[in-house]
Amino acid sequence: MKALPVWAVRVLWMLRIGRADLCVVDVGEQPNEGELRTDVLYREIRDGYLKWAYLVCPRCREQIQLPLAGKGSWIVTMDLLRRPTVRPSVWQTGSCGAHFFIDRGHFAFTRD
Repeated sequence: MKALPVWAVRVLWMLRIGRADLCVVDVGEQPNEGELRTDVLYREIRDGYLKWAYLVCPRCREQIQLPLAGKGSWIVTMDLLRRPTVRPSVWQTGSCGAHFFIDRGHFAFTRD
């Protein structure tokens, strides 16, 4: 799906149109951990293939890295406004134990 440029999405968000917790930004390599933004899900694309997704945990602020290729991988789709949907759910087992879904750019936490 063709998506709007990131700058256009940010303008719409400032106008309160289509606002979400996350926006998809495509990158060619893994971003540095200190440079990750809390409102961005980074999709690493190399040679035209999806490799990884990176985001910041909405609870503990640790980096989460999800494989987008191979067995046991996650699927990240985005809409016209670059809002991601991630399947299956994400479970931060490293520190805070946050378990959540990402649907159209919004976090939905589970009870466990």
